[in-house]
Order: sequence, then structure tokens, then C-alpha cells
Amino acid sequence: MMYDEDYINVAQLGKTVGLDGFMKIYSLSDFPEIIIPQRMFLCGAQKVVVESYNSNRSLIRFQGFESREKASCFVGKFLMCSIGQTREWCHLEHGFFFWFDIINALLFEKDEYLGKVGNIQRIGNIDYLFINVHDELVKQGYSKSFLLPFIDRFILNIEQASLKQYKIYTHGAKDILEAS
Repeated sequence: MMYDEDYINVAQLGKTVGLDGFMKIYSLSDFPEIIIPQRMFLCGAQKVVVESYNSNRSLIRFQGFESREKASCFVGKFLMCSIGQTREWCHLEHGFFFWFDIINALLFEKDEYLGKVGNIQRIGNIDYLFINVHDELVKQGYSKSFLLPFIDRFILNIEQASLKQYKIYTHGAKDILEAS
């Protein structure tokens, strides 16, 4: 799942299917259940309302775009919702976080600041934090970046330091950095 300012890409739209404005939809979200009829999303710069969604066939149609010609303007575009909508529609279990909360989080091992989460990449079924290493460590000869598996073995705790800032406390992250 990628984000652009205050919006989250939840799906990408593919080719039109048939003559009635249906399109292929490719979910980018861990919460595909947020796509339901009558819900409003942003697609490009245009607000759209889901008229019909078939998750089994990965088909979607928007109100007012009930023809192949009208729907074709969305081919290749992303279906997005705001961060506020995401928080409202997606309910996380305790100890789980949205990617947009983790990106830019500060990474620590013991009391040492290692760097900041620059991005998250899913490889197989494991999420990896792309860490931009703190400048002071880079000056000491460490790599500018490294990947840290987002698993319990390495992640000890995540705390919300302020309204928009999280801190991640790790074990073994510095070993990965040293090996990078």
C-alpha cells in the first residue's frame, strides 16, 4: 500500500470488462473489505462512488460511469481514500499499525538512534522496513540504508511519541546494519 500526501492507494484499476462500465480492480490493501457499494473514493483527481463491486471476479463499476467509454478514463489509475477514512473504515487489532504510521518512525536500539523508516516493502509474506540510517552513523562508515524485517524477533516495541510520530525499539537491528 503506497500513499500520496493525505491519501492511501487502496487499489489499481485495470482494463474495462464488457460494455457496462465494469473494470478489473487489483487490491493493494490489507483491507479489501473497505470497497463496498455507495462508498466514495478518489480516483485521480475525481471523486467516484462505488455502484457495484464483485470481489470474487475483481470487478468494480462507479456511479455515472456505466459504459465502457466512460469507465475507460480510469484505466491504470489508483483508487484512493484519505487517511481519516482509512482509520474510520479499517479496525486494527492491538499491536497492529498502518503503514503510513510506521513510515517516518524513528528507529532505536537500546538508547541509540539508528535512523528513520523511509518505506515499507512486502517481500513474500514479510514486511521489511527500509531504514534511512542516521547521518552520524553514516559518517562512522555505516551503510546509508538497510532492510529490517518487521517481525517480533527484531521489533520489541512501538510507541506513539506524538500525534504524528512513532518510535520503534528494536533488538538486533544494529547487527543487520553492521552487516549491510
